Amino acid sequence: MAQRLRIALAGRGMKAKVAQRCAVTPQAVTGWLKTGRIDKKHLLTINKLTGHGFEWLLTGEDPLRVAPGASGTETDHPLVSPLTQREHGLLLLFRQFSREEQEHAWMIMDALVKFKGVKAAE
Repeated sequence: MAQRLRIALAGRGMKAKVAQRCAVTPQAVTGWLKTGRIDKKHLLTINKLTGHGFEWLLTGEDPLRVAPGASGTETDHPLVSPLTQREHGLLLLFRQFSREEQEHAWMIMDALVKFKGVKAAE
């Protein structure tokens, strides 16, 4: 779990934000990142702040898991196709942005999609 916590909190200032929202010290957050031992209520807060799924944080299992290759074949989950490595990397990068940066990135992608004549998913 420590590795997943490090991934989730990799964004700029995330450790401080999590410490503040969880009402713990930054040293406590550092301890979670080293040991992986954390109260589940704090995982919910991390989920809300980072967008990383609670299930993934807790178990490493993710219904939107990355596809082994870029094949785009169906997963065990009937409603979701797997993400390619590139899509997963883009999602992780996007999650590290501030809300304002995410909004700017979305506007750029939306403009590109309109330019190409393809409808973007909301």
